Amino acid sequence: MTRILRLLLPGLLAMAVGCTRAGFDDQTQKTDGKTAQPDLKLTPASDAMDAALDAEVVAVDTTLPNDLPTNDCRTPLGLSALALYRFETITAVGVLADETGKHPGALVGAKASLVAGPSGCGKALSFLGFPSDIDQPTTYGAIDHSPAWNLQSGSISFWVRFDRAPGQQGGILSRDAGDQNQPGHFSIMRARDGRIIARLQRLKDETPQQYLLCSKIVSTGSWHRVRFDFGVPHAELYVDGKLAQETAKVATRFGSKIETNACGVTGPAGIAGNQNPWVIGALNSRSADGTINSPHSALAGAIDNLLISRARQAKP
Repeated sequence: MTRILRLLLPGLLAMAVGCTRAGFDDQTQKTDGKTAQPDLKLTPASDAMDAALDAEVVAVDTTLPNDLPTNDCRTPLGLSALALYRFETITAVGVLADETGKHPGALVGAKASLVAGPSGCGKALSFLGFPSDIDQPTTYGAIDHSPAWNLQSGSISFWVRFDRAPGQQGGILSRDAGDQNQPGHFSIMRARDGRIIARLQRLKDETPQQYLLCSKIVSTGSWHRVRFDFGVPHAELYVDGKLAQETAKVATRFGSKIETNACGVTGPAGIAGNQNPWVIGALNSRSADGTINSPHSALAGAIDNLLISRARQAKP
């Protein structure tokens, strides 16, 4: 059992009564009439061995076959996969199964359900994304930090559908924290103008301080295939099989204020050096390092077939 599951288990067990397969009792707590997010502060490495593993950097293995899924979700699990979440079921205590069996996730909150995924892909995880949840989501998926994620090079891919018209940004996948001078922090989201963007952080004394890749504006209500390759030679974002090469300026809010930055800035950075948990269906760029205590920008839509791999995929 991963650290995040041990942390969430008491609350998840408590909400098992009255749960249905489609949703679960809200885990948030009420304080003076306001909804407070659970503090998911992770426990540090338990011993010297864990500490050594946390410091390990996993390099890309160029001997592995190019076995990442294509747009056909029936592609079998490949040798390079570190984790694959098909979202076919959610257990009674909210566990999100990993096909490799190594990195199960957890569903936090009640406003999610299983819906029909892309053609041939079975079911998908849908976030209702109520307007009141935009700034502080009460529902999201969480995956604990692992030394396996310290990748200099690799790939992340998934299907996503947006159920609300552009106007509010929506976090899809985030492994981030606020006010940290660490490389490897990243988030993938839909911006306010309807573009899918990927942000990869660098150190504050480096130029540029972040890589920002942006797609064209994507449609609402249909499924989109997204892939983010990182590492050498440079980070690349693909949406529906096309390389995202937009250079327009885009407004984003990863911290307390909206910032406008130019798209099309990339380089060879990986996601090593980042020891934060993953958040599915929201952004985590305001939380304290190593926690999920201030998620924001809820996704109103669905995600399916999330794959984290230690091998980049060949160009389409």
